[in-house]
Amino acid sequence: MKPLSEYTRSALELSEKTTEKLRRSTHAALAKTEKIRRPSTGIDKKGTAAGGLVSIGLILGGGVWLFWGKTLWALGTIAVGVISFLSNRSHHKRIK
Repeated sequence: MKPLSEYTRSALELSEKTTEKLRRSTHAALAKTEKIRRPSTGIDKKGTAAGGLVSIGLILGGGVWLFWGKTLWALGTIAVGVISFLSNRSHHKRIK
């Protein structure tokens, strides 16, 4: 029968090999997703423009709600529109 320390050593080696294999596959997956996380400049600009239009639509929609007397809905919609607009403007300046 093998001593207990030899079983421990073989289990530790197996664990280290498995950990190293998992680490390599994780790094490979992260390298493949790099393209997905960073869209091309053209797509980024189009997305920012679309987001700007949506935010302006939210602000205008909030104005309509305010006109109809739905103050709570109006303030919420305007707030979301302003936050979205400011976020899009800061992103637009960053990508220029």
